[in-house]
Formats: sequence, C-alpha cells, structure tokens
Amino acid sequence: MPDHPTDETGSTPEAPHSGSAGSSPDRPTEILPAQTRPTRTGPPQVTPDAWAWTEDEHQEPAPETSAIAVTAVLVAHNAEAWLGPALQSLRNLTRRPDRLYAVDTGSDDRTAQLLRESGLFDEVIAGRGEDGFGVAVNRALAVAEERPGEWLWLLHDDLTLAPDTLEQLLRGTLADPGADLLGPKLLQPHRGTGPARLSEVGVTISDSGRRELDLEPGEIDQGQHTARQVLAVSTCAMLVRRSVYAALGGLAPELPVFRDGVDLGWRATAAGHRVRTCPEAVVTHRQAGRNGLRRSALIGSDPTATDRQLALRTVAAHRGGGFASLRLILGSLLLSVGYLLAKAPAQARAEFAALRDFVGNGRTRALRARIAPPVSAEASATVAMLRPRRWAGLRLAAEGALGLLPRRDAPGTSIDELTGDDFASAGEENRGGFWSNPAAVTTLLLTVTALFAGRALIGPGSPASDLLLPARSSLGEAYRAYLAPIVGAPGLSAPPWLGLTALFSTVTAGRPVLLVALGFLLVVPVAALAAQPLLRRTVTDARVRIAATVLYALLAVLLAAVNRGLIAPLVLAVFLPLLAVSVRALVLRRTTGPDSWRPVWASGLLLSVLIAFLPALGLLALLGGLVAALLARREPARLLRIGVVALIPLILLAPWWPAVVNGWSRLLVGPDAGLGGQAVGPTWHLLLGLTPGPGAPALWLAAVFFGAIWLWALVGLALRTSSPAVWAALGTGLAALALAVLLSRQLATTLPQGTRVRPEVVSLLLLGFAALVYAGALGLDLVPAALAKRSLGLAHLATGLLVVVTVAAVTVGAAWWALVGAHGPIHREPGTVVAPYLRNAMNSPARTRVLAIEVQGPVQSWSLLADDQLRLGDADRGLAFGGSPTMQERTRGIVARLVSGSGDERVAQDLADLAVGQVWVSGASEELKSRINNTPGLGAASGDESVTVWSVPQTRGRWTVTGAQPIVLDARGTAAEATLPAATGPRQLVLSEPTDPRWRVTFNGNELTGRSATDRTTFDIPGNPGQLEVRLSDPLRGWLALAQLLGLLALVVLAAPSLAGSRQRRLERLGAEETASVATRVGGRRSAERTAEPEEGQR
Repeated sequence: MPDHPTDETGSTPEAPHSGSAGSSPDRPTEILPAQTRPTRTGPPQVTPDAWAWTEDEHQEPAPETSAIAVTAVLVAHNAEAWLGPALQSLRNLTRRPDRLYAVDTGSDDRTAQLLRESGLFDEVIAGRGEDGFGVAVNRALAVAEERPGEWLWLLHDDLTLAPDTLEQLLRGTLADPGADLLGPKLLQPHRGTGPARLSEVGVTISDSGRRELDLEPGEIDQGQHTARQVLAVSTCAMLVRRSVYAALGGLAPELPVFRDGVDLGWRATAAGHRVRTCPEAVVTHRQAGRNGLRRSALIGSDPTATDRQLALRTVAAHRGGGFASLRLILGSLLLSVGYLLAKAPAQARAEFAALRDFVGNGRTRALRARIAPPVSAEASATVAMLRPRRWAGLRLAAEGALGLLPRRDAPGTSIDELTGDDFASAGEENRGGFWSNPAAVTTLLLTVTALFAGRALIGPGSPASDLLLPARSSLGEAYRAYLAPIVGAPGLSAPPWLGLTALFSTVTAGRPVLLVALGFLLVVPVAALAAQPLLRRTVTDARVRIAATVLYALLAVLLAAVNRGLIAPLVLAVFLPLLAVSVRALVLRRTTGPDSWRPVWASGLLLSVLIAFLPALGLLALLGGLVAALLARREPARLLRIGVVALIPLILLAPWWPAVVNGWSRLLVGPDAGLGGQAVGPTWHLLLGLTPGPGAPALWLAAVFFGAIWLWALVGLALRTSSPAVWAALGTGLAALALAVLLSRQLATTLPQGTRVRPEVVSLLLLGFAALVYAGALGLDLVPAALAKRSLGLAHLATGLLVVVTVAAVTVGAAWWALVGAHGPIHREPGTVVAPYLRNAMNSPARTRVLAIEVQGPVQSWSLLADDQLRLGDADRGLAFGGSPTMQERTRGIVARLVSGSGDERVAQDLADLAVGQVWVSGASEELKSRINNTPGLGAASGDESVTVWSVPQTRGRWTVTGAQPIVLDARGTAAEATLPAATGPRQLVLSEPTDPRWRVTFNGNELTGRSATDRTTFDIPGNPGQLEVRLSDPLRGWLALAQLLGLLALVVLAAPSLAGSRQRRLERLGAEETASVATRVGGRRSAERTAEPEEGQR
C-alpha cells in the first residue's frame, strides 16, 4: 500500500479518487481514525485512547450567570444538630449569592451563635418563635432593598447544597426565560456508599390533600428526570423572581411550616407564571421538621397531624365552596378508619387531630381571601393539567394496598419473611415474564385441565351427590341457615362451617351455588397456588418445587374428594399450606418488632377455619401445640404466642361447643355427616389413598401415585435425617394417617338427629399425604446441587429413577383426572327436583311440607322436604326434622304404611300432624300407585308417567288456629302475629313443629302456657278478640353470631400487614435506616408507624 504523508496532528489527507486498487470513482475511500490507520511498519496499531474520539462532544460554553442578582435568605430554628453541613455547603458554592441573610426564629440552642460565627451572612436577623417560614423571609426582605431583575433564593437550615446548585438554577433561568419559580432536585440523606434516592422533583396536590411526587418509593437518582413544568416546588432551595414573589404576596402566613410551597406554586400558576424543575441542581434535604427532629411550637408534638391539617387548609382554600370542605371531612374520616384497620393508630389519631383543627380553625378563610382567581382560562386549564386526575387517589390506594402485600421477587430469604409477610413468596426473581415462570405456567396448565376434567359440572344447577346437598339458592338463605335456631334443639346451634360458607359466598357475588361449583371445579389449581408461599420459601430448586406442587394439588382428586362431593378436603387443600406458613413463622420468627404477633393471629384464624370444617384437625393441632410448647418452654414470649393460638379457636367457635359437649364424637365428623358415612375397607388401602365407595381411582393407579409419595418421604428423610422440619412434616403425616386408620373403624354420632355414621377420613388422608410430600420436597431440594458437584455415578442413576417414578405418578394421576373427569356420584342438580307449585306451597305462609318418595327398582328412598327442599347444611340442622328425636321415626313408619297399601285410616291424619301438604312419588309402578291411592283421606292423584302427587286435604299449615273459623299464621320465619276475632267456642293454636321450650306465645300481651305432644305443641287461646303473637325466642343467638363476626374481622385486621411493618420492610429493602437512626439519636418524637413520605417545606 502506498504511503500517505501525514500532517502535524497525525491525520492523513484524503486520497484522490483514482483507479488504484481499493478505490473507485463511485465508492468513497474508507476513512479510519488516525490511530488505526496502516503505518510503514505493518498492520494497524491501536493506542489506549484509540476510540476516545467517539465520546468527544462539542462543548458549548457555560452561560454567564454572574450578572444575575441573587438575594438568599436562610431561615433557621433550633438547628444546632444539623446546621454545620448546611453552612459548609454554602461556603463551598461555586456561585455565591450577591446578598445572603439569615433569620433565626427564636431558637433556644446555639443556632443564632453558629450563624453569626460562620461569617457567611450580610446580616443575621432575630425573629420570634411564632414566625413561620414566610414571615421569617419577609423579615429579611424588609432590610434587603429590591434590585432590578433580582431573584430570591429561599434556604432551609437542614439542607446540603451541591457546589454548583445556585449555578445550575441560574442556568435554568437562562434556558427557560419564561420560568418564574425554579426548584432543585431534592435527595434523601444517604450513606456515603449507598445510592442517592430521590425525595422530590416537583410536587402537586390532590383534592384530598395528598401530595403527588410522581416518584416511585425509594427511587434511585440516575439522572432520569429532566426539567419540566410543575404545579409547585418545595421552598427548600426555591429560586423565585422577587417581583413575582412580591406580586403574589409572598408565602402565606396561614401555612407557617408545611404546604407553603404548594400554595405559592398553585397561586403562581393560576396567575399565569411558570413553575419549573431544575434537576441539574442537587440538594440533599434532611426533612428535620417532618421527621420529628426539630423542636418547634408551630410543628407541635405530631408533625403528621400538623402537615395533614395544613394540607386540608390548602385544598379547602384553593378549591373553595362547602362541597370541597365536606368532601375533605368525609375523606379524612374514611382515611382515619383506614389507618385504624391498617393498625396505624398514631396516623389515625393524627388524622382526627387534623380534622378537628380544620373544622374549628378560621385561618382557612384568611388563606382563601389571599387567593386570586385564575387570570385566564388558559391559566385555569394549566392548573387542572398539572394537578392529579380525579381517580389518581384510587389508583394510589390500590398500589398502597399491594405494597402491603408480600414481595414475590426477592431472592433467597426475603425481608418479608423476616419481618412479617407470612404469605410472601420467597424465591428467585422472575424477570422473563409469564412464560418463563414455572409456577405460573404450571398453574395455568392445571387450570385448563381442571376445566376440562370438570366439564360435567359446568352449567346450570348446583353440584350434588349422596354426600353433598345442593347449595343454598341465595346469600340470604345461606346466612339464615347459620343464624336461624334449630327447632327442637335448644342446646344446639348451627355448625360454624355454615357461617363461613355464607361469608365466602359473599365473595362470589352473593351466590352460594357459584362458590360450591368453583370450589369443586378449581380446587386443584387453587391448591397449587396456595402451596407456593410455603414451597417457595423453603424449597430452593424450582424443579422440586413444581413436582411437589403438582403432587399436592392432585391429592384432592386422587383421594376422590371431588368425585364424592366432600367439602372438608377441598377447604383443607386450600388453607392447609397457608396454615403451615403461619405456623412456621410462629415457631421461627423473632418475638419482637411491629409484626411479631401477626403469625399468631394468622395461625389462630386459619386454624379456626379448618377446625370448623374438619373438627378432627383440632386433635392433631392440640398434639402439635403440646410438642411446640415443650420445645419453647425456655422462651416465655413464644410460649405465650402458642397459647394464644390455641385459645383463638376455643373462643371464636364458642357457640358450637355445646354441641360437642352433647356428643363429643361430633369432633370426628365433617360437614353434613348425617347424610351417610363410609364403609370399612382394608387398612392397607388407606395407606394407598383408597377409601370404600365410588369415585376413587383403580388400585394400580393409586399404588403408582401414592407409592411415589411414600418414596418421596423416605428419600427426603434419608437425605436430611437431622432436619427438624423434615421430622416435623413426617411426624404430622404419620399422625394424620394413623388417626385416619383409627377413625375408619369407629362410629360417631351426628347431631341433632343422633345418626350413627363412620367418619369420613379423606381429609385426614389428604393432610397425611400432603405432609409426606412436603417432607420429601425438603430432602430432595438438596439433590440438584449435590449432583452438580459429583461425577456421573450411582447417585445420578438413583435420582433418575426417582424422577421417572415421579413423572409417572404425576402423568397417570393427571391423565386419569382429565380423562375420567368429575364422575359419580357428584353431578349437577337443577334448582329444584319438585314441581314449582309444590315449591310455592313449601314457601307460602302455610309453609307445608312435602313427603318425597323415590323408587328405583326394588329400592325405595324417601325424604321430608320443607321450605326450599334440602340444601347444603340441612343435615347438620336435622333436615326437616330439626332437633326432634321422634319425627324421623314417625315419618319412616308413615312411609311404610303408605306404600304397603294397608289402607290405614290414620295415615292421612298423621301426615296432617306433620304438616305434610303433598305426597310426591317418583318412579312408582302402577301397582304402587294403586296401593298409595287406596289410602283413606288422601286427595286425588295428579301428575304424569314419572311423577305422581297426592294432596293431604286435612293439612292447613304449620301454625294454625283451630275453631269455627280456622286461621293459618305466616310460618315463614321464627315469629308471627295475627289479629283474632271473637270466638264462639274453644280454639287452640297448633304448632306442627318439634317440641321446644323456647316457643313463646302471647295473647293481648299475656303469655300462654303450651301443652306438648309428639312433635306438636298446642296453646289454648281465650275466646275474646285480641292480638296473638308467636315467636321462637333465642335472644343470644344473634349476639353470639355478631361477636363471632367481629372476632373474625379483628383477626383478619390483626393478621394483615401493618403500615409500621410495611415501613420497616421498606427501610430495610432500601437500606435507609440512617434516617431512623438519626431520629433516635436526636430524640425525635416521630412514631414508627408514620410513613417516611418526604414533604415540601420541611424544616
């Protein structure tokens, strides 16, 4: 290659466009940087700064700011502890103010002395203690003669200025000549090695008084913010044209400490001036006033209350009108209640104090008089544009609520786990989106499979089976099923699981049918989701975690809980992992800190819910509690917490305990156990998850699936023989399985009917196998890391075999579930199985009953229907018989005589005594119809080929007044009244209800005495006209239910994350404990419950 001469700078002149090799007339010669061009000595040489030219930028000369007149005013009050850095930063400024004044507002420490000794100020002016920031500034301006084009620089005593702060602010005025107020970028105090976090870069205010900073919590300063127009800036290092400041009347004395910058910026914008941020100017703001570090009569003992009070005053003055004030008052009241629910009593107290001052203080009117209307429609539109949107408050409230929830992206042991978010999910971060999240994909696949497997349950109607009655038709009926007294059982009340079902139905749009349908349809994916908090915080390897999740989620279907319509196992599958998380926190977490009691309340709440559906769990919980108490015997604080957890279910479920006292074996059975128990099967079948009855998988399939779980547990124990968690899980599993084997051989008495059944043990089997899965997961979690350190060998082979077994178990289990689906005996049942006119009769004021007989071949089954036919929970309320021990036997005898064709003349009267208005027969042969038709006293038969109905003419109603003119009372509730005319002969009130001493009957205010017969109670009524009142008196029932509801709500609030705990977690995440430690050293009064939101104008 030919040489080219170089000039003095080393650049090579451009080669002419000749025909030489490597160039052509239509292709320009490649121009390389001089340092990489070929030289005479060989290939291109690269020097260390070869590419420095790529970073070279044309530097514009810095604008000259020395000609701009600046007068600075620093206001100080009791600032001895932090004034030094502020003065030193003033001394280090590259561009100093032309005049610098200091105003000391009556400090009782060495603040004024430090100001004078610094030698920085043209004059140190003495103010008074009651002077606000604006009044103090005006004192300085009174001695500083105004100059043409002058700017004011307002300074706090708790700031630290960057050396070029004023220089950058002045450059901002030159870059945007239309700006009249400029504010710097304010930073939070931070450690020397920690990242700088933003405190404020402009501010606006909502109609509720909430300050909008447009910053993420703990946002790190990375130079991401640029200059922009805002509604207002903080008075801390605010630069403002003196002429504009004077035209606006300066800072409002009605806002002496907080919110004065917002008010000034709002007034300036409304007057047509521009407020602008200048992020190039940087100031660190200690926020001494807001953080409780400053002693000040203007701030008082509670800075939060003072700030809130001035916020309400600011908005009320600017918005004007009674509606704005009313909205502020209502909003403040709601906010106070919200703080109480969030366990932040200090903030609630501050809100109440601010509201009280706002209502009784006349300074709002004085501030309103200072505010001029917008100068133009354009100015008004600018103010509206710079203020938050109407629904911004709801969005921030939702984000705040989510902020209280656990972080799910923290690696390893999360701060949430250490400080109180019991249901947080710890684990690796998921930065790859939904499809790279194994847990999310697994849950999605399980959901799709669940919808396919439950295809038979999708559609109108309610899931039902031999062990599951259809759900209640409405939310009101669901609550009444729990609240209404059980007639004939004065010592009993409805079981607590009915009340919880009603509460849960409230979440599903008030539709109990939807709750039950979704429960059976989606229990598998919901159980998988519920297992994540526990597995993610205790199992590191994602593969083991996913396998454990699927094995656990499939338990409900492989144990036939779904196919048989069992409620308790479904509830257990969802809430058991959450209980495990809270119990783990109870045992392991420290007993100090704002959230140290949260695991107690969460454990007690979840345990109460589970015991309500599965009382036998209380026996295992008692055993586990005794073991935990023994281990914690040297820790009084933890021992106290374990005792409180044990007391919560005893207190919360107190109205139900008399039923247990009347029949202790009630502890062994679950919901609606009176519908029937399970048969006795081989013990070894239980160890393979098989129980007698339909809906279970084949033996070989159960052996594969549950055999894999046993293998998991054994391998987990072998790998971690010294792990207390593995032993605890294994012990829990074996105890639950042992109890299941024991109960499967026992008989239990169900109340109120006293039916003897064998307890359903599927729930205990689910608990046992779930514990085995967890024990295996804890042990297998060590395998991937251990294998990575070993060469290929036996360990890899054994692990491969275990993987094959696990995959096979999951595959066959999921395939059986998906392909077979929800089959027998569960099915969809329509809203009613009887004709509408029969249902209308049952729900009429007469409230007559229907005797339903269903014939299927040689089998005849019957039931006594009342009200809205048999619904979920009726078996635990005694079905249509209530608490009567004889009514069921009487009905059985009537059915036997009816279908035998004996022609018994007493059958019709016995039916009338039971208030049976119709006999409904389905599937009867012509011979059976003929036998029933021969019964004297029955009405004519009607119906079709499949269903025949006979009426009972003697039946008038459940509550009737006999006599010459019979009267039927409205029996649709537990009370009724009627006005009776005079009678010419004797008359009686007949209650065709189970005998109950709680019946109260009065006539003209006088209580009548009843005479009890078998399932009937009669009262003699005088013949004179008067008012008859009937009621089933149970005054304590409503109060007890209300106490239970309040107790539940209290537990939910106590178990929820608190604002104090949330703030502590945020500080630890951000590494910002410095502010709190400074507050402690200086003796600040700020409560730990208050948030660390930076405020403008904080002195």
